Amino acid sequence: MNLIRKGLAVAVIVLFVGMSVPSTGRLMSDDDITPPVTTHSLSPEAPDGDSNWYVNDVILTLESTDDLSGVDFIKYLLDDNNWTIYSDPITVSNDGHHRITYYAVDKAGNVEEPCEVVRFKQDKTEPYIKKVNAKFYREPPKSLNVYARFICNAQDNTSGMKKVEMYINQGINDTIVGPGPTYRFDIRWFYGFRKANFSFIYYDIAGNIAENSISVDEIKIDTQSNIFQNPFNPVAMHIEDNIHIEKKDNRLNKINNINIGDNDTTPPITTHLIIPEFPDGKNGWYIKDVTIKIESKDDYSGVEYIKFLIDDFDWEQYKYPFDVSWDGYHCLTYYAVDKAGNVEEPCEVVRFNSDQTIPEIKEVEWEAYKDRPFGNWKVKYICHASDKTSGMDKVEMCLNNGIIGTVIGEGPTYEFTLNWSETFKYVLFSFIHYDKAGWFDIDTIEGWPISLECLESTHQSSHMSSNLMNRNGFFGPFLFKKAK
Repeated sequence: MNLIRKGLAVAVIVLFVGMSVPSTGRLMSDDDITPPVTTHSLSPEAPDGDSNWYVNDVILTLESTDDLSGVDFIKYLLDDNNWTIYSDPITVSNDGHHRITYYAVDKAGNVEEPCEVVRFKQDKTEPYIKKVNAKFYREPPKSLNVYARFICNAQDNTSGMKKVEMYINQGINDTIVGPGPTYRFDIRWFYGFRKANFSFIYYDIAGNIAENSISVDEIKIDTQSNIFQNPFNPVAMHIEDNIHIEKKDNRLNKINNINIGDNDTTPPITTHLIIPEFPDGKNGWYIKDVTIKIESKDDYSGVEYIKFLIDDFDWEQYKYPFDVSWDGYHCLTYYAVDKAGNVEEPCEVVRFNSDQTIPEIKEVEWEAYKDRPFGNWKVKYICHASDKTSGMDKVEMCLNNGIIGTVIGEGPTYEFTLNWSETFKYVLFSFIHYDKAGWFDIDTIEGWPISLECLESTHQSSHMSSNLMNRNGFFGPFLFKKAK
C-alpha cells in the first residue's frame, strides 16, 4: 500500500512540473524583444592613400552582441552584390566607391535595423600611361631657338588623374596639374641636354604613381635651314616600360608648379553650392531634384573656364547651374583654369545620394487557415516590395488608421498574421511599404470579403483585388494617392 502511495505522489509531482514549467526556448522568445547590436571595423583604420582613398586591400570585420538569446547570424550587402551571411572578415580588393550595409538577427527572431554606415573609396591601380611623344620646333622659324615638346598621355578610371611632373636628370623641371588626359611640356633646348634623361612621373588623386622616361644621346642642328636631326628615333630614344606604384620619396615630394604668365602664378579658387543644402529625405537621401551651382574666382588674370565631372559622364565645361534628377550615388569633381593658364587642383567634394522613386510593390496576398487543435482561424497577409536605389526599410500593417504591426528589413517578402474576428468584415487593412529614403506606396484590402461562415466551409486564399495608392494627398497620417 505504501508503494502505491509513493508511486501516485511521484506521478502527481511529474505532472505538476510538466504543466508549470515552460520550455527554455519559450522563455527566451518571450523575454528577448531587443534586437542585436552590430559594429564594424576597417583595416587599415584610415585611408592609406591621398584624398581619403585606400590604395591597398581593405579588411572589414563585423561583430554583433545580444545579451539574452544570443546572435543567430549577421548578413551584409557589399555594393551591388547579393545579401550574404557573414562568417569571416571581408577583404575588399576591387577599385571603386564601396558601400556596405549590415544587420543581425538573434535566436529569438529579433531583427536589427540595417545599418549603412561603411563607405569608402579604393584605388589600387596606377595611372594608365602611353609612351611619350617628343618633337622639336624653332621659335621663331629659321632661328637658332630650338624647343623640345614632350606630349604625355595618361588617364585613371577610378580616382582620376592629378598631375604629371617632368624631371631632367633627377631634378624636377615642371609640373602640370589637371585631369588630363594630355599633358604638354615645352622647354628651350640646350646642347647640355644631349646626354640628358627626361623622366615623367604620373600621379592619380589617390597617390598611385607611374613613370616612364626618355634618354637622348645627341642632337645636331642645321643652322642654315629649318631642318635638324630629330634625336628621338628608335636608336637614340629609350623608353622605360617599367610602370610601378611607389610612395613618394624626398625627390618626388619637391613640387615646382609651372608658371604661365609674368605676374599671375596663382590658380583660381572654386566653390560649389548644392540646393537644397541638406537632404530632404530620410537617412541622408535627397528625394527631389538637386541643383548644383559652381563659382570660381581669380584676382589676377581672371577665370578662363570651369570644368566638372558628374558620376560616370565625361568632363564638361560649366556654363550655368544644372539639375541632378536621376537616382543613385552621385559624385561631382570640378576645377578651374585662369587666363594665365594656371590650373586649379581638381576638388572632389560633392557627394550625395538621390532616390526619387517609390518602392515597387505587388498586390497583397492572403491566406486563411485553422490553428488546430484550438480551432482558431488565422489569416496570413503576404506583401512583396523592392527598391533598387535606397533599398527597402520596412512595411507597416494598419487596421483602419492605426498601426497594428511592423516588419523591418530589406524584403522582398513581408508577412503579417492575425487571429480572425467577425468585426474585420467592416475594416480596412492598409499595408504601407517604405524605402530608406522615405518614399512609400500603399496597398489596401477591405475586410468584408472574408467571413467566418466562408472560412468554416472552405480553406480560403486569394490574390485579392486591392487599391493601389501612391504619394499624393492624405489618408489619416499617411500620404497617398486616391484609389483608382
